[in-house]
Amino acid sequence: MRTFQNSRWAAGAAIGLAAMLFGASAPADDAISPADPGLGRDVDFHLDVAPILEAKCLACHSRTVREGSLILESVDSILKGGDSGPAVVAGNPDESLLYRVCARIDEPVMPPQPNKAAALPLTPRELGVFRLWIEGGARPGQGNPASASVAWQAAPSGIKAVYGLALSPEERFVAVARANRVTIYDLNTRREVAQLTDPALRAVLKADGAPLYDSGVAHLDFVHALNFSADGDWLVSTGFREAKLWQRQRDVRLLQQSPGAAVLSAAVSPDGLHAALVCANNTVRLWSLASGDAGPTLQFPAPVLTAAYSPDGESVALGAEDGSIAVWTAADGALRVQWPTGQPVRALAFLPDGRSVVAGHADGHLRLWTIPETTLAERPEPVREIGHHSGEILSLQLRPGTQEVVTGCADGQIRRINLESGALEVAGPAEGPATAVAIAADGERHAAAAGPAAKARVWKRDGQQLAEVSGDPAAARKAKRLEDDLAVARAQAGHADEAHKQAEKDVAEREASLKTANENREKAVQALEEPRKKVADAEEKLNQAREALAANPEDEGLKKQVTDAEAALKMERDALQKAQDAVVSADRAIDLSNQSIAAAKQAVDMRQTTKIAAAERVQTTDEQLKAARELSQQSARPTPAAALSPDGATLATAGEEGRIDLWDAGSGRWLESLAGHSGPVRTLTFTGAASLLSAGDDQTFVHWDIRPHWRLAAVLGGKPDNSVDVSESPMVDRVLCAAFSPDGTLLATGGGDPSRSGEVLLWDLSTRQVVRSLPDRHSDTVFGLAFSRDGARLATSAADKFVKVTDVATGAILRACEGHTAHVLGVAWKQDGSSLVSCGADNAIKIWNVETGEQRRTISNYSKQVTDVQYIGLSDILVSGSGDTNVKFHNAGNGGNTRTFGGSTDYVYSVAATPDERLVIAGGEDGVVRVWDGKNGQLLFQFDPPAADEASPATAAR
Repeated sequence: MRTFQNSRWAAGAAIGLAAMLFGASAPADDAISPADPGLGRDVDFHLDVAPILEAKCLACHSRTVREGSLILESVDSILKGGDSGPAVVAGNPDESLLYRVCARIDEPVMPPQPNKAAALPLTPRELGVFRLWIEGGARPGQGNPASASVAWQAAPSGIKAVYGLALSPEERFVAVARANRVTIYDLNTRREVAQLTDPALRAVLKADGAPLYDSGVAHLDFVHALNFSADGDWLVSTGFREAKLWQRQRDVRLLQQSPGAAVLSAAVSPDGLHAALVCANNTVRLWSLASGDAGPTLQFPAPVLTAAYSPDGESVALGAEDGSIAVWTAADGALRVQWPTGQPVRALAFLPDGRSVVAGHADGHLRLWTIPETTLAERPEPVREIGHHSGEILSLQLRPGTQEVVTGCADGQIRRINLESGALEVAGPAEGPATAVAIAADGERHAAAAGPAAKARVWKRDGQQLAEVSGDPAAARKAKRLEDDLAVARAQAGHADEAHKQAEKDVAEREASLKTANENREKAVQALEEPRKKVADAEEKLNQAREALAANPEDEGLKKQVTDAEAALKMERDALQKAQDAVVSADRAIDLSNQSIAAAKQAVDMRQTTKIAAAERVQTTDEQLKAARELSQQSARPTPAAALSPDGATLATAGEEGRIDLWDAGSGRWLESLAGHSGPVRTLTFTGAASLLSAGDDQTFVHWDIRPHWRLAAVLGGKPDNSVDVSESPMVDRVLCAAFSPDGTLLATGGGDPSRSGEVLLWDLSTRQVVRSLPDRHSDTVFGLAFSRDGARLATSAADKFVKVTDVATGAILRACEGHTAHVLGVAWKQDGSSLVSCGADNAIKIWNVETGEQRRTISNYSKQVTDVQYIGLSDILVSGSGDTNVKFHNAGNGGNTRTFGGSTDYVYSVAATPDERLVIAGGEDGVVRVWDGKNGQLLFQFDPPAADEASPATAAR
């Protein structure tokens, strides 16, 4: 962990230094004599010289304040010098003007006394260091200490503040940064599902040789920002001089094998370690899911339809088409007993005593059978026979350890039955033959797949339906994205049409101005006639007066007539000049009007092109949406398989396409799809809360790990052979923000050296290399950045109080928005690209017109800094958080505060909301991540920080 002593060059005071370079050279009375610094080694610029300049020169000669274009931050900039040339002559301090003014040999001495930073003159020792460095060739030395190895210490376990959080695009996960750890929570199950871990950090050792950290650490330094890619496959986390890319691991298989035939159904042992696969070749293959080894093969003369494990996992029962039930020993595959039932056995389960089974038969009856001691040729009497069904019983599942069973019937009904009493407890429609049923371990939820109806449903214990799912959720999600794209395209087309109309209006107004200018010129030309005539008359009168005076030069009256005539002529000539100026002015107005008309017509052409392109996008997107909707409708194919996780949280469905879909059982929200089968999937069985067995016609069974996994894929800034070493990172300090481009090809990172520079880097995610650097985009630390929806523009915000928009392809600045009076802490786009929203340490939210860079609106109803802000979905609603503990909704159109979310006890740093306003999430200094109902402001649940250790390590330092 690195101490937060930001590498800021302290205020110095070499005021006006550039003005004197190669200036006057007069000895000063208070000249300083250099003293031997006693280093016992060569002078190093970064270790020895830079701190002197930092304290006494850089207030006026840094990259931020560069008086006279002179920068004294690096050797290169010192040797380059300022407006008047080099400041130092390598090898010769006596010819180096910077040395001479610091030694107070030449005027103006530096730093002057007094000065605005209260910097003192160099001491004899400091001057000695400076002289030795120049004499030694003014070399760079061993490198910047800020880039050198860091002596890391453990982050205090008591630090719990949430500095960043990110909501995944499918709205399932929220990633949370506390200190140097990143935790992933599932919003559906309301549980922690992952702790991101960089294995390389285990190699960082304490002084005693023990690992600095246990597992579960993502960064050595605080994590400042998190962001998901648009497809949800990537998560970026940022820290000191690095950004880490975490890749979501999809389709994680614990085991994949082939039993040699299509699989019709499967059963899993109670411990989840073994599976019985019912195959189409009249066999049941037993398999160890733990080792991956095949076990015994159970051969049967008739087609086997179903199998079940005993509660102790030592026996396997089979039900067959010929009505037989057989019990085998799982360890060696030996047949124990077999008996006829008189009806095909479609479904089967052991009762908790392990000595009885319940079977679902083709005649629509449930029968409870006591397992006989020996094989029987004749049908024994069942212990109990239960009706309630008007068709074949296609599926059943017994709630573990109970006498409660859920059945699925060809009559389209789902039933929950008490086997002890035979009573029907709940019945409900499945809207088609129920080919698969499931019940949670606590009995509070049950589910069924109505295969031909291509639907699956989940009910509460009382029969109330919780969820209904069907079709291809990926196709449905694509259609939803295209609906959003169409809405955005239409909005942009509207903006383009309005802009085109405005441009045409501008042309009309400027043509009217030209007409007025022409009329004014005609009037001005006509107005010339009278002053010209008056000038001619005045000239004639002056000539007559002069002639008269010439005839009588001493006549005082004639002299006065000449003087008066000269004055009259001047007055008339002034009037003529004024009239002529009016013509020139009218000509200039005509010329300017013509130029403005040409520019306006060019703008009309440009707006027309934009309008046509926008209309074409609307048409293209509309066609794509229609195709996507049609594909989504076509995807409603039979869903013969379904399973419910033991905790009742996850519903799994599968069908003819071979795709397995996972859903939130409480809401029906799609979680993800698993791809691994090349044919229809016939059976699904959970082997645990986070593991699933699937099998089907492709003669393959797969044991899935459905826990969310993220793997560290890359460390941007780390060395290739040692990712922990960031000494050569192109990122100069803490990386405070990061964002993926919408197409996932680029990553933008932002940060910088506080008070000195703002840094924006664009990374190519395929090569992990910087493809564009924007080091001077801002003059101070960059706190926020965001790509536009089309990825063409990048908005950034910084401590320099600016919001700027950059063309991603060229790096050119398109717009600079100025109006905040303090650090701008966040920035976000409206989806149609017409507006930006920013928030700042001035307690304000500002809405910007992207086209003009002008403010549309300022919202000022927070009492402390506004730390984060986002547009919600396609709407005009904003979600924001503040240091005053509040999270709020505002309407960007009118500035109104539409809802406030309370409950936070300290500074809020980061907020997020689902596009439909369903959930609002925020975290801050108190370490709690709170989740509210966005519709009514009710706090739904929260994720508390982990408990701090009793003894926490000291704060990390260099």
